[in-house]
Amino acid sequence: MTRLTVEQFEELLNLTRSALIKTSMRESLDPEFRLAFTVCFLASGDSFPSMARYWRIGRSTSYKIITETCNVIWQRLQGTYLKPPSQKEWKNIEKGFYDRWNFPNCVGALDGKHIRVQCPPNSGSAYYNYKGYYSIVLLATCDANYAFTFVDIGDYGSLSDTSILSASAFGRALERDELDLPPPKVLPNSTLLVNHYFVGNEIFPLRLNLLRPYARKNLLGIAQKVFNYRLSRARRVIENAFGILVTSDKYFYIRWRVLRTTLALHPNNVEIIISAVVCLHNFIMKKEEHIVGFKSYCPSGYVDYYDENGNVVSGLWRGENTPGSKALDM
Repeated sequence: MTRLTVEQFEELLNLTRSALIKTSMRESLDPEFRLAFTVCFLASGDSFPSMARYWRIGRSTSYKIITETCNVIWQRLQGTYLKPPSQKEWKNIEKGFYDRWNFPNCVGALDGKHIRVQCPPNSGSAYYNYKGYYSIVLLATCDANYAFTFVDIGDYGSLSDTSILSASAFGRALERDELDLPPPKVLPNSTLLVNHYFVGNEIFPLRLNLLRPYARKNLLGIAQKVFNYRLSRARRVIENAFGILVTSDKYFYIRWRVLRTTLALHPNNVEIIISAVVCLHNFIMKKEEHIVGFKSYCPSGYVDYYDENGNVVSGLWRGENTPGSKALDM
């Protein structure tokens, strides 16, 4: 189902093996099986009964393997592949946004993604979002190469991205200027000293370290239109990061299709699954970062790009189907 290479799987297994070993009076499933089963579940999005029948294990066993292994993946990978950037790493991220998207002083793009869930018992309309379905929100920032730098997972789908940002650890650190961002830097070809900042859409508040576009109805001239165009180039990176994360097609199979289904699980377990997928995304993106030529996870043309005239060419992922409604029954 996936195109996770043998080398990548072995490295992932080495990182998680010790935590996946079980000791009991009965014969237990080995770490290789547990990890392979979990990766296939996340990539395929098949239901627990279907996975259990195919792998010839009990339904309750399959559920336990998934939740335990996803938690191990999060615990073992997040310290390396989702740790808060240092000031040196922020500078590298800023260089990436300037080199690739011609937007200086930018250290990340910010947005939220709704993950479909079955309405949790006794939750009322808390998880019911403005799009008309129940969801849990993944609020995230990413670098210029589509790797996530911060995530906040689990808030109600009924909440706005602004409310989630304000309540998140990242949002509080951003407001208090506690992210160890580099000091202000002069913009290229100018004498203007400007803070380093994240970029988001119109729903987010305007701050020294968080830029948003001018409201389209209030655009006053060509300068503001150019600014919105430039900001949009940088902000689309997070849209594409989410696109890489959740879409799939008949040619590039290693996509996390579990996020395209409706997860019929306790919200805590949904958070565990999303956390593991985010870490696996960063793990593979980092492994393919320096590959010259074909990349199976994020191949050429899969994400948005700009032609020689500055026009947006939509990535292949935008042509994929929107998340389905198949429930993962537990």
